[in-house]
Amino acid sequence: MGFEQISVIDGDTISETDLGRQSLYSRNDLGFNKAETCRNKIEELNGLKNVVSYNFYLDSYNIEEILSGSDIVLDGTDSIRTRELINEYSVKKGIPWIMTASYGDMGQIKFIFPEKTSCLGCMINGRNLIPMNCHYDSVEPYAPQGVSVLSTSMIASFLSGKQVSGDLMFIEFGKMSVERIRIDINPGCSVCAGHEYPLLEDKKIKGRQIY
Repeated sequence: MGFEQISVIDGDTISETDLGRQSLYSRNDLGFNKAETCRNKIEELNGLKNVVSYNFYLDSYNIEEILSGSDIVLDGTDSIRTRELINEYSVKKGIPWIMTASYGDMGQIKFIFPEKTSCLGCMINGRNLIPMNCHYDSVEPYAPQGVSVLSTSMIASFLSGKQVSGDLMFIEFGKMSVERIRIDINPGCSVCAGHEYPLLEDKKIKGRQIY
């Protein structure tokens, strides 16, 4: 898609449960780091040499080093804390990002563009959320595949200069239905309105944290 560099970030290793829903991996990859394997497979398939892998989790210690200068961030994490961290960094630096999640036969996507759409803080509004993801819910193989296609389409639209909606999208693949929830910018949001970034400043946010 014309990017000078693509960074893949994941400290997890490939397990049996990944094989049914993550098409880049095979049984020969079991036990290997996901990010490094993803990089190797992309290089093998497309000959691209501009993919960089980080075999650790994004946290408040390394986020500046990894995401500084990014044009856009695509989230595929299982951690609401990591999403909140990405949101704070995105708002602070003015970087657009796409939040995605899959659970059961459903997926959700939200495009966040600081100062133009509502952010994750506007949606959470101070609540302590438990994420819906593969740690708590089974995931049908086609759900993350579908979310991946739609989120990549969002990136293509954004890069071509088209306006991308900041609605929260719920996709129920079993019923082939899409529900959009409009979330306006919250003037009381502590992140995009108040410019408070507690997770970026909290060095306890280290490694993978589900909550």
